[in-house]
Amino acid sequence: MTITQPYPAHLSAASAAHSWFEAALAALDGIDDTAYGVVLIGPMGKVRVVNRAARLLLATYFRISAREGDVLPDELNAWLAEQLRVPLPGRPSQPYTTAHGSRRLTVRLFRHHGSAALLISESGGEGPTPIGGPGLTPRESDVLWLVANGRTSAQAAQVLRISVRTVEKHLGNIYAKLGVSNRTEASLRVFGASTGHARPDLTPAG
Repeated sequence: MTITQPYPAHLSAASAAHSWFEAALAALDGIDDTAYGVVLIGPMGKVRVVNRAARLLLATYFRISAREGDVLPDELNAWLAEQLRVPLPGRPSQPYTTAHGSRRLTVRLFRHHGSAALLISESGGEGPTPIGGPGLTPRESDVLWLVANGRTSAQAAQVLRISVRTVEKHLGNIYAKLGVSNRTEASLRVFGASTGHARPDLTPAG
């Protein structure tokens, strides 16, 4: 079989995209415990990989915690489709922003050949808000972040794909570590007053 020139060129582009994807995965692992969310987009606009910070931030602002195989929230999906209409190379992608109270969520698109990645950050006057808390495990930090932003224990369990009982156990550990007696005190101890961006249509955690 004769191999035409476009075929090697296609292989080269695919190899470059694969290398970029592997590098992105390494970066994803490296920043998984920071305030920055990363979402790698696969075919048909579906989420291929998402880190914990991205899940928490999307759940806070859109009531949807994107998982592998899911599509993005409608607002983000429409923005992404608009940005992807511009061929590479073209005009720079315009970031998506939305605000709740004094906090602002920014989503930026990075493209390489047929691959796309989203970098998600939350900021206020002083810069990105840390996801974690002092002395807390990543899972405890996840739970506290969600309840601090108005999630009930049941809602937090759904986002994190754990049981309500496990959420309550994590909350008990959080209270003991922080020397507090309830989720409101724990939220104030870790986040201060910076969690005022919770969506008003969520039932406050009791």
